[in-house]
Amino acid sequence: MNRQNIIFFIITLMVALIVAGATVYYSITIVSERSPLTGRLLWHGNRRLPEIALTFDDGPNSKSTPKVLDILKRYNVKATFFVLGKYVEKNKDIIAREALEGHDIGNHTFNHAKGSLVDQDKINRELAKTSDLIRKYSGKESNLFRPPFGYENWRFLYEAELLDYAVILWSLDVGDWDQKKSSKEMIAKIMKRSKNGTIILLHDGGTSREAVIEALPKVIKGLRAKGFKFVTIDEMIAHL
Repeated sequence: MNRQNIIFFIITLMVALIVAGATVYYSITIVSERSPLTGRLLWHGNRRLPEIALTFDDGPNSKSTPKVLDILKRYNVKATFFVLGKYVEKNKDIIAREALEGHDIGNHTFNHAKGSLVDQDKINRELAKTSDLIRKYSGKESNLFRPPFGYENWRFLYEAELLDYAVILWSLDVGDWDQKKSSKEMIAKIMKRSKNGTIILLHDGGTSREAVIEALPKVIKGLRAKGFKFVTIDEMIAHL
């Protein structure tokens, strides 16, 4: 191994250790202080308040999202949708409905991009284009951002901080990205692991979300029976 390769290996190892350390640090805080590496991360809300935030990624989807919205409306629940820009213009009426019915809408990049595979200009375009589309079709500004692949997408975290986004992660991954996961399994996991300030990660976009749609009414009723209140991410931040 020549000197140049050794230096590259050392630098790569140092960056990996810094990211790992930052991950451990942020995972035990509500909202981090500003950091030049990973910015402000929200993993969960106020642990003293019985609040739950339902969040949905990868939409809007013409089949799944309206069904999710129907359920939320029926039970008078406000949620937060992290949308992909490439689907927004195709489903602008859904974005308008989400805003009209009082839900938060956040940025999830344009193409579900991973920062390690694109340059800085591409990252900025992914964020800016999606924010512009959210503003255009919802009529609202949003500074909420959820990076695809979560905290592993650290380059997006860093760029989002520079652009003054609030970076929203989650404290409970239901695992609905696994098509083998049944609605019964999702309900059991949510009911067992939810606590004050939990941010629940769900999906309304991508492949079939019938299991999520089937589970959602029972989740809402079950968590309310335990005394929890559903809030948007903006509301959760306001109560920290």
